[in-house]
Amino acid sequence: MLFILGLVDLFIAGMFALKLIFNFAFLDNLILSGGIYLIIKGAIFLIGMDFASALDVFSGVVLVLSYFFKIPLVIGIIVIVFLVQKGIFSFVSEKS
Repeated sequence: MLFILGLVDLFIAGMFALKLIFNFAFLDNLILSGGIYLIIKGAIFLIGMDFASALDVFSGVVLVLSYFFKIPLVIGIIVIVFLVQKGIFSFVSEKS
């Protein structure tokens, strides 16, 4: 299960990176959906008081806001790096 959540995090990070770098308009709805997914996932796991889940909610809010506004590149990079490292860590912890 953790493997699938990690794959989705990596996918969302990749799509958001493409949006930030190339400004592909066709990714807007996918990024909005990914943001809503991260907010819901973060809220569910936040019940267990997991700090990373709070960052999921923050990342989701940034993605949703990026649908409506231009997000500063630094904030976008922080969100992308967080999602990538979280996705990679989910693969590592799945194998242990």
